[in-house]
Amino acid sequence: MVQCFQAMHGHPVTPMVRVPWNEPGIVGKVLDGGAYGVICPMINSKEEAENLVAYSKYPPRGTRSNGPIRAGMYGSAGHLSADRE
Repeated sequence: MVQCFQAMHGHPVTPMVRVPWNEPGIVGKVLDGGAYGVICPMINSKEEAENLVAYSKYPPRGTRSNGPIRAGMYGSAGHLSADRE
């Protein structure tokens, strides 16, 4: 997925992902990977829709955790100097 998003960069497209089901870990992972939107099947109730929205937003408006997958692919963390170790 991330490689597809990298290939799309610079083109006039919006990266969207269809997840297999409404689960917070999956939703968060695709958003952390760079998806701008999530398509989720089998949303059949108001509660399921509200859960999907909550999984997509950071607190206090949602329950999404922070897991920046793509951030680790750019630049480098550098090295600690001897006096910081």
